[in-house]
Amino acid sequence: MHEPKSLTQIFLMGNSKTTTEKEGSISLIKTRDTLNQHKRDLVNKDGRVTGEATFFTHCGELYNFIMERINEGRKEITIRTAGQTGDIYQFVWRDGEGKDHTHMVNKCCIHGLKKVHSSQRMYEPIPASTSLPASVVA
Repeated sequence: MHEPKSLTQIFLMGNSKTTTEKEGSISLIKTRDTLNQHKRDLVNKDGRVTGEATFFTHCGELYNFIMERINEGRKEITIRTAGQTGDIYQFVWRDGEGKDHTHMVNKCCIHGLKKVHSSQRMYEPIPASTSLPASVVA
């Protein structure tokens, strides 16, 4: 018998719901351009200061993550989805050092999503409403 594989726990953000783990890719340049357009739209609607503040509040971490990958010379990354709220997916990306990064992105930025066979799963999504285990709280 095979021992069950240990899955990395990923805490879902906001209202994300657990989904079947899927693998896909994100085009970094296209996603950066989409984020820049969103930023310009906010600036045009709300004025420069308010629009940029709103953008960085909601998209700043993803934008910085995308720019770091572009600066590393990457054009695309392979990701796994852990949760979903409407058209917004929470994705996980594991870097070369084995550290997991999790962000939210619109589904239009993810390409080639395919379900991952249960034996190939890497993550165990934990809904935001779930209380933290005592070992994490302590």
